Amino acid sequence: MYTKQEPSTAYTSKIGSAATAIKLGDYDRARVLLGQAAQEDQNQPEYHNLLGIIAELRRDLTLACRHYRAAYALDPSYLPASRNLDRITAYSTARNTGTPDYGDACKIEELPASFAYSEYKSRNQRKRI
Repeated sequence: MYTKQEPSTAYTSKIGSAATAIKLGDYDRARVLLGQAAQEDQNQPEYHNLLGIIAELRRDLTLACRHYRAAYALDPSYLPASRNLDRITAYSTARNTGTPDYGDACKIEELPASFAYSEYKSRNQRKRI
């Protein structure tokens, strides 16, 4: 049975530095930091999520999708990779109007507005409105 392990502090600091470098536009420095983070722990989804962001910002959406999917495969509960993948694969004329989710902000997941709990059914069942 797989149990998720917490990343080391060295890994976390390198991931944070890489995210900052990406936000500043220094993609080469970010790739170096991500390589160092991968040597610390390659079983964490943040590594692939940030590589996906770099690929997306360089307009290589195919590679970005691969990295987001790899991050999702490592940890399906890691929401930033799922959000990024949904954002770049959604069919829309304004596809890239959203900003990438770096995974550094705490966000509360909400149910879509089309779902509501029915007072006549059990709590675990949802009724489409």
